[in-house]
Amino acid sequence: MDDSVSAGILALAIAVASSLAPLTVLADEKDALPPEVEIAFREFSKKAADSRLEKVTTTVEKYAGALAKEVKMNTTAKEKLAEFYPKIVEATQAVWQDRFQGYLRPILAQSPDPDAYLEGWNPKDMARNQHYAWARADGTEAWREALKEVLSPEQLAKYEATENARIEKLRQDLEDYFLSCEDWATSQLEPIMDAEITQLEQFGEIEEGRLAKLKAAAKTAIEETVKDWRQYCESQVFEMEDDMRNERVRNRTFPMLDTPK
Repeated sequence: MDDSVSAGILALAIAVASSLAPLTVLADEKDALPPEVEIAFREFSKKAADSRLEKVTTTVEKYAGALAKEVKMNTTAKEKLAEFYPKIVEATQAVWQDRFQGYLRPILAQSPDPDAYLEGWNPKDMARNQHYAWARADGTEAWREALKEVLSPEQLAKYEATENARIEKLRQDLEDYFLSCEDWATSQLEPIMDAEITQLEQFGEIEEGRLAKLKAAAKTAIEETVKDWRQYCESQVFEMEDDMRNERVRNRTFPMLDTPK
């Protein structure tokens, strides 16, 4: 491959990587908060998670009730499953809070006055925002472990088949939304690619044939990135509670390009 094209592809790859850089809950050097803000942020996150506790507990009970009806669980099995409720609720809250902190920590770290910024946030309001965090109780490892302990192999197979069918139906029903997600991601990436190509052209004249290869590489990079992005968009939507997913689809809002993946 020509050196200029190789350099161009490398630049495009860097641009894509930069635009999709994942956030992390663990504060790295650039996301570290002052000690007093870190303490306040953790307290804030706990308050936000606690505001969801009642709803999460009710949701776990709802899922368990639907499961019991679906696979025809007896009373003993229902009681045994109920013993796992606290662990499932805790696991759901942990997943949610992990994502919640992962999204908001860099915002605080990059603000000129993180302490004042944090004071302006309402934990209950922030907890309701479907962009910041999401978690389904029946998507946790604790839920899966409980089912393995409580259900017979036949009951577990029936549940898994039903769950797979639910996801597939969602995928079909939301195809128009996912196509919109692809269009949105493309609209975000194309200007990045165009800017990179323009910058490379400014370094010196590029022969028409090489420029065509570079633009083809950019098109491929966008297509591959959008393909991956759709998968992320799907997984995020499938992991949301029904009301949150319905709101996102209805309002045609999409995951931000710099959210955790």
